[in-house]
Amino acid sequence: MRQLAVQMISDGRNTCGGRFGSLGFEDIDAKTYAEWGIDYLKYDNCFNAGQSGSQELSYARYATMSSALQATGRPIHYAICNWGEDQPWEWASGTTGYVLAKISETVQTSGIVCTVIVPRSIRGDEALRTDCSVTRILDWAAPLHQYAGPVKGWNDLDMLEVGNGNMTHDEYVSHFSMWALLKSPLILGNDLTRMSLDTFSIIANKEIIAINQDDLGLPARRLSKVVNRGDEGNFQVWLGPLSMGDLVLAVLNASTRNYTTTLEFSQLGLPRHSYTAYDLWAKQDGDYRGLSHGINGTNRLVLHLRPHQTMVWRLRPDDLALTLQRAKEK
Repeated sequence: MRQLAVQMISDGRNTCGGRFGSLGFEDIDAKTYAEWGIDYLKYDNCFNAGQSGSQELSYARYATMSSALQATGRPIHYAICNWGEDQPWEWASGTTGYVLAKISETVQTSGIVCTVIVPRSIRGDEALRTDCSVTRILDWAAPLHQYAGPVKGWNDLDMLEVGNGNMTHDEYVSHFSMWALLKSPLILGNDLTRMSLDTFSIIANKEIIAINQDDLGLPARRLSKVVNRGDEGNFQVWLGPLSMGDLVLAVLNASTRNYTTTLEFSQLGLPRHSYTAYDLWAKQDGDYRGLSHGINGTNRLVLHLRPHQTMVWRLRPDDLALTLQRAKEK
């Protein structure tokens, strides 16, 4: 039986909430985290005592904690969060530090995630900030896909907000799906003791989690982002490689209007033009299993998306799909 991992957050001289931080106390704090059985440390950027402003300064501060964690002997996953200052994606996989000879396994590329998928000018809610929405974070992360992977570490898009309110079901699905495709750590931020069945059905989608945990470990990249001038929203197409030659394809409707489109595989630059496509949010037998759309293959998808909906597909080369299907039938 798998158990939940425990995350700890620390900062500079003080935490963002004003409590004692770890700057200058890295060794004793790291030992304490190990004694407590902490599995994951997010080292944040509040009250950093001026130890930022250049890559050298930021590197030194985060490397100190990295070395302290390594010295404990406990495998604590290490995520640095300096709000994207000093371009951490360029140096966090340096040669000094923790797991796999890098400072950090995850690099946070953005600010805090707000529970809104589109700018407030679309939602009409002036109380919600626009600089930290789901779609804004995707914009920050889109050009950084080349910095992520099993050797380099992964870009951390921040804790999940699924189940915390201010989003619709489709927005939660979009949020969870895109975090999974970009190989961000899927850290639950909701109250697990009070979650709804709908929230559980989203975060427990094994097919989407499998995309996030795929052995290849490479994030999807954005192929296109088309702005809808009518409501300031946009339509996005993302594509990523998976192990065994599979691909993952996602279409995000970040508009307030319904969106219908036909995706021709030949126009997406895919290695092949015919695949077996599995809709990873389609229910089959009462569970999310990836509904097959023809074992003989398809070369296009006709999509009808609701506002703020994301559809995710696993594309499998036809010859492999047929082989696996025959194996199941035996």
